[in-house]
Amino acid sequence: MQSWRKLLIYANVALAFVVIWTAIPLIQRYKREHAKPVEKPIRRTPEMDWVDPAKGAQIIQFYVYPNVILPGGKSSLCYGVAQVKTVQLDPPAGEVKPTFNRCLDVSPKQTTTYTLTATGADGKQLQRTTVLYLASRNAVERPTRKAR
Repeated sequence: MQSWRKLLIYANVALAFVVIWTAIPLIQRYKREHAKPVEKPIRRTPEMDWVDPAKGAQIIQFYVYPNVILPGGKSSLCYGVAQVKTVQLDPPAGEVKPTFNRCLDVSPKQTTTYTLTATGADGKQLQRTTVLYLASRNAVERPTRKAR
């Protein structure tokens, strides 16, 4: 009777070994086939920065990120223009000048709509707006559960 028990223990150990030996390659193959593709970072090239001169004055970009902040928080107001003589920002948030890409730190005390006005060499004016929302602290706090 004792020998049967030993044989049963050895058979269980051998079975466990075979299961593990078989499972390892299967797990590795599954990981290879279901791996997330690695996204290559975008390498900036001079062609990406090229602006079509035939289009004349352009506002390339104008946005605020993040576009919702808490009171006292900061956000970045970014703009980019091409082939313009002057740039104005309303309400003022610092010195603005014609440039392809620039960001300013802003920290308004209320929800604010920013307007960028760019004037081309021919006197043509372009405008774009973006909104920075100010969230109330009450809206961000977690609601408390009522006692039952």
